[in-house]
Amino acid sequence: MFDGSQQQKSFTLGENADFLYAMFVKNSEVLLDVVVESEASKAQIFVFVPAHEGAKSVVKVSSHIQASHSEVRVHLIAIQSEHSHIQLDGAMSIGQHVEGVVGHLLEEVVLL
Repeated sequence: MFDGSQQQKSFTLGENADFLYAMFVKNSEVLLDVVVESEASKAQIFVFVPAHEGAKSVVKVSSHIQASHSEVRVHLIAIQSEHSHIQLDGAMSIGQHVEGVVGHLLEEVVLL
């Protein structure tokens, strides 16, 4: 959980890694970078950003698949109200000569 903070996190996954990362972000700026370097790795990232009066949150998630037969799934969810400012930014890249990968990026914003 990130509340009123600024965080930058970076993770590098090795062979056969099974990575799950979930965040609850409130009034914070969070930058997350995940790199899949070795084959047969899986990463799942879930981010939830709730709205509240005067909230200002920025979430940026970058994932880089650099190995074949790997999987990355990113799900960003924000609840936006009239008096909150929430910015979601998800990015995914797949390296050259990489085969048999699954990349899934979903950004959802619910307006109240």
